[in-house]
Amino acid sequence: MRAICLFILFLFLFPAVSFAENTLLSVALEKKIYKKPEWKALLHYNGHGSFINDTDFILSSDKFSLKRELEKTVNLILSTANSTNPAVCSFPARWLFILKETGMDVDAGINRCTGLNNFIQLLEGEKLYLGYVSKDVTDVTKMMGHLFIEFEGKEDYAVSFLALIDSSSPLKLGWDSLFTGIDAGFFLEPFNTQLDEYLWVDGRGVWRYRLKLSDYRQKLLLYHIYELKSAKLKYNYVFYNCATVVYYLLSVANPSLLKEKPLIVTPLKVVRLAEKERLLSDEEFFQDVKSVMGTLQREVGLKTVLKIKDGNYQNLDARGRFLAEIYRCYRLKEKDINDEVCETVFKKFLTKSSLLNAPFENHISAGFIEDFDGEKFLHLKFFPVLNDILDDNRYNFKEESVKFGEMEIGVSTKKLRFYKLGLYEINAFREFTYLVPQITKRFFIGFKRYPDGSSGFFAFSVSGGAGLSLKPMENATVYFLLNQDAGFYEDGFFALFYPSAGAIYYPFSYGKTLFSLNRYFSFRKSLNFPEVEFSINQVFFLNRHLNVDFEFNRLYGKECANRFKVAAVFLF
Repeated sequence: MRAICLFILFLFLFPAVSFAENTLLSVALEKKIYKKPEWKALLHYNGHGSFINDTDFILSSDKFSLKRELEKTVNLILSTANSTNPAVCSFPARWLFILKETGMDVDAGINRCTGLNNFIQLLEGEKLYLGYVSKDVTDVTKMMGHLFIEFEGKEDYAVSFLALIDSSSPLKLGWDSLFTGIDAGFFLEPFNTQLDEYLWVDGRGVWRYRLKLSDYRQKLLLYHIYELKSAKLKYNYVFYNCATVVYYLLSVANPSLLKEKPLIVTPLKVVRLAEKERLLSDEEFFQDVKSVMGTLQREVGLKTVLKIKDGNYQNLDARGRFLAEIYRCYRLKEKDINDEVCETVFKKFLTKSSLLNAPFENHISAGFIEDFDGEKFLHLKFFPVLNDILDDNRYNFKEESVKFGEMEIGVSTKKLRFYKLGLYEINAFREFTYLVPQITKRFFIGFKRYPDGSSGFFAFSVSGGAGLSLKPMENATVYFLLNQDAGFYEDGFFALFYPSAGAIYYPFSYGKTLFSLNRYFSFRKSLNFPEVEFSINQVFFLNRHLNVDFEFNRLYGKECANRFKVAAVFLF
């Protein structure tokens, strides 16, 4: 009798499920919702496939298409609607989108998704934020900056997409992050804990923006994070990083973003796109503690700084007491000791700095150069990311730069002269103070032209340097470095050692001046290398997209020579 009842129940239920499946799918296909930008964003579509290779996430991976993925998603979700583990629990964002676009209400068992419901209870709240963390050019995993999503509810949580690094080898890490990919996933952490790490330990500033989303869009974004949480994801430094993932998350919430996907997605570009689409409001900036202490040390003077260094906090004025409080907390953080006072002390130091004042990351320059040998060229330079030391870097309270794929050439009617083919270059002028001693670093790998004789020589080079940077005032940096270059050119191996001194100064709001003096010691006597090189750059910031750079170089040695360059620099 029981078997007969079950059979009759099956006869009634099966047509209902089949009817719902056919009706929902036919409406979805008729409306062609698979062509919608939201659907493409949910699949992390890159124009020909998905960035995600997990076959449990991309159901049509054997023969991918947007339409087939929609068909397989609907069929799978409805065929498991009455099971104890409905497939809708793995694809809640897709299902929410499908129901919204078709205007239908079909029960697929989403109320039985315990994990999803717990996730929603933990993160769902009234406010949603986009967070940007400034770059650390000395760390390959942090040199592009970082993006995260913050959920403000009963408690504040930050959700980040991060690579799962299991190797200490820089070469393996570089290879995997560029070519094979690194296993990655989403990490959930209390916002204040994450902020604490960035400001106190990493020395990185944080910007936060309120995201202006409807309830439906906010829910769709939350659901999509949940369904990505279980997917097998691979981190690629250039094409699929934290910025790429957040870009797709925001595109789910605002489909217009998908129409403007840049070739290389960086955290700063995502913030600019979100601002352009009016997704952002209420910018808030948290300055990193190391630069805060640097500013305060200049304000209170050396005598007060030495007292604080010795632990003597008596007879200090208000700024001195504040510096002492921050320094005490900084030392506790170094020892991984928590103190309630330290959790909020940095918020007493409020600084206004807009991330949108950061220089644009794509650079093209064109101008005129008269080289050391008197040859004159049309000068062209290009690099796709990220920033130059000649840029206006005041927004971040640090002088630093990182460049990938830089090309610099001179063109005349008679010849083509290569000046630089840079693979990777960094400059990090970190302020050295009594309370927080930091090391200034520079590194370059690639091809560049060296002065030697008349026209110089073009060589593959690996170079680096380390030293100290001081800030006698807020808008000036003075540095002293010891540098080593080594490489190969057409006559063989060469090596150089040279100390250098220089200064970076903002004499006015729309300009920047750079001086440098290098004393060269060559380990290859056959090279006619100069003894001393002096250079000066004067940059004028005409607007956010255009700079003008004047450069003068003077060589001293057996022969003296000058080089002059003027160029317009376009940033976009």
